[in-house]
Amino acid sequence: MIENIDLPSLNYKIALSYITNPFFFVGSLGHVGILRVYDVDVQDYAIPSEAKTPDYTKFHVAYIFGKSRPWIKLGGGVKTKEGFLNGPSYSALGLSYKGKTLDEDNGFEIILSTGNNERTRIVFNVNEKLGVWNRLNGFSFSDLVEHMVNAHLVPALERLSDTRSL
Repeated sequence: MIENIDLPSLNYKIALSYITNPFFFVGSLGHVGILRVYDVDVQDYAIPSEAKTPDYTKFHVAYIFGKSRPWIKLGGGVKTKEGFLNGPSYSALGLSYKGKTLDEDNGFEIILSTGNNERTRIVFNVNEKLGVWNRLNGFSFSDLVEHMVNAHLVPALERLSDTRSL
């Protein structure tokens, strides 16, 4: 699944100034929690306060999905799936972040690029393998990524074009 979203009112340079910060990016997605950052010295992930030489482009994360229904004891509720997030990285296409689940069955790439007149465009691609765990838990990685982009990232970026929100 590949989707393109144009944000005509958002200047690319303004968007880039925020989205290059992986903590802003993760916070704006709403469904990703950073658990650990890659420590170059030990060649493994560590909590940020303990990393000697942190690489702030490689993260061990939790993808958060589901609906919070505290009154339902069985089934439903919020669930997590561990994985990784890499970025920002730069290419001719623009700035990108790539994520995948720990089992590597699900992955995505979100690219922030520029179109005509320095307008901002978001392109995202999702790869999903429907396994038994996904079916039993009602987990759709493509739905999750589409929701993160359309319902969280786009509104956060659109607020950047409104100087009153800064």
